[in-house]
Amino acid sequence: VREKNLKYGEIAVITGNLEAYKSIASQVFEESRIPYFLDEKHTILMNPFIEYIRAALEMVTKGFSYESVFRYFRTALTGLATEKVDLLENYVLATGVRGHAGWEKKWVRLPKNWEEAVLEEVNGMREVFFADIEPLYQVFRDPAADLRQKTVALYEFIRAHEIAQKMTAYKKTFEENGDAATAKEYEQIYGIVMDLLEKMVDLLGEELLSVREYREILDAGFEAANVGVIPPGYDRVVIGDIERTRLEHIRVLFF
Repeated sequence: VREKNLKYGEIAVITGNLEAYKSIASQVFEESRIPYFLDEKHTILMNPFIEYIRAALEMVTKGFSYESVFRYFRTALTGLATEKVDLLENYVLATGVRGHAGWEKKWVRLPKNWEEAVLEEVNGMREVFFADIEPLYQVFRDPAADLRQKTVALYEFIRAHEIAQKMTAYKKTFEENGDAATAKEYEQIYGIVMDLLEKMVDLLGEELLSVREYREILDAGFEAANVGVIPPGYDRVVIGDIERTRLEHIRVLFF
């Protein structure tokens, strides 16, 4: 770059084992202040959409345990603002609400120093949440419901919360902030999940599975699924794998 006036984007480092070399390459390039792009596929497990599904099914499995309910609320895809979730959690902690029955019935206990208007507000949130989750809960707890019926219920649950639209909105936000790699992930994630659900129905549609078994199969699919990312638009060295990395306009290759 300094002596021959090359651009970083005209240089690539390729390996037969990216997993083994990526941490070393990243460390060396950062220490040398050389901009780089690591061309690897990323797991989808940390995406909020995946967390939303896993948390919802954990609620069903654990019968609305405190931890599973608020894991679900913290996914940021339920439509409830953070301060509202905090208010709801404070009420649950103050009154000891637990389990399916605890969320099903109207809350009447008024904690010390709480106002009636606030009690009405948390009850309103409880009603919306319970109405959302109850159809999914009933299908997944039904021992006669096969995998196809469970998957249809999960799909309807996802559609009711307009997750596809929310993923698109997130994608646009990341694009506007110049984060092309994350935008690409959010563009792919919904299709990956729908494809996985379709494959499960095709292969195991008539199987009678417990909620725990269903979750294990779904988790295995999530763990195996990856998203590809695109390199950001500005100039940087590509570090990639000999089998999958596409190289265009490269003038210097280190192998």
